[in-house]
Amino acid sequence: MSKMVRKPMSIMSVVSKDDVNVRLRNNYDLPSMVEQIRQGGGIHTPIIIERQGDEWVVLSGNRRTRAGQLLYKDPTLTAELKEKLDKVEFIVYSELTPAERLSIINDQGSQKELCKTEIVLAVRRAFLEGQSESDIITRMYYSLASFTGNTNKLRELPTEPKAREAKLKTWFHGTVGNGILAVATMGGYVWDQFVLTHKAADGLLEEGESVTMKVTRERIKQLSAARTSDRKPENGGWNPETGGKEFNKLIDQFKAEDAGTADKVDKKRPTPKELSTRADAFKCKGISNVLRYAAGEGEEFLRGLLEEDDRLFRIGKVLEVLSRNWDSIPESLRPFCKSLLDDSPEKFEEHLKSMPKS
Repeated sequence: MSKMVRKPMSIMSVVSKDDVNVRLRNNYDLPSMVEQIRQGGGIHTPIIIERQGDEWVVLSGNRRTRAGQLLYKDPTLTAELKEKLDKVEFIVYSELTPAERLSIINDQGSQKELCKTEIVLAVRRAFLEGQSESDIITRMYYSLASFTGNTNKLRELPTEPKAREAKLKTWFHGTVGNGILAVATMGGYVWDQFVLTHKAADGLLEEGESVTMKVTRERIKQLSAARTSDRKPENGGWNPETGGKEFNKLIDQFKAEDAGTADKVDKKRPTPKELSTRADAFKCKGISNVLRYAAGEGEEFLRGLLEEDDRLFRIGKVLEVLSRNWDSIPESLRPFCKSLLDDSPEKFEEHLKSMPKS
């Protein structure tokens, strides 16, 4: 069982590590935290640490730690505030289980909530530590609600533990099991692009980073289906390093779509026979003639296309005239007028003008 004691220590005696902390190094917003500490006269919320080898390593409170250490080195720091930073209250844990340690690391409080990228990374870390989907959801449900943009739904959770757990699993299975964890097992490239997709959305892309394939929820569904298909022995199999036939084909398609070159991917020109077959399926002469002319079946289909174009243009003009004058046409003559669609618009208009008003 884990043990915990409170201990006053200097802010300079602890270490904040990127590989321990869940927060991205470019998402600390240290200037505002430095100012909070300066204006508040110290760090008032305890920082959680653990002894790891020869170091006191921060598990929770990395922003306060890094901001406090920056402030401590500031030559304009007052003696009073420096003394406060030499006596920061720490909560010291020992004998933590991996699950307990991870739970503390992922609990970032409410001062600056985790961004979507950090939540994605936290879920994967928990998974690699051996936590089940159910464990991850139970321990991270507040962050996951933030990830989905639906924290108001937290108010609807049952208070009874089993009912609460069942509700959470139903709510977050799509986000965790079918989403983040599905991608976490799809190989390095897809995972890296998934993280970069969220970093781009969070505005946290670093210099030299770019998204070559957006990994969206819909694309995850398609990749999962392709992976399932590839895993069938008759389809050649699938593995995280080399992927599979349909899986890799989808990746190429998505990359091409995002690069604006999707029309160059697996877009073979239909054969003349295919065009002729498609032409037979259309009732409209115009479309049929286009396909047959494209299939190289002869100049008569081009003439037919031009004739059809002229006919449709003429009908359009007749309809315009008919629409403008419909209210003045006696009810008994309207069927006759409809039959005139095969006539020219000029003759049709002349005929209308010669008609009696009653």
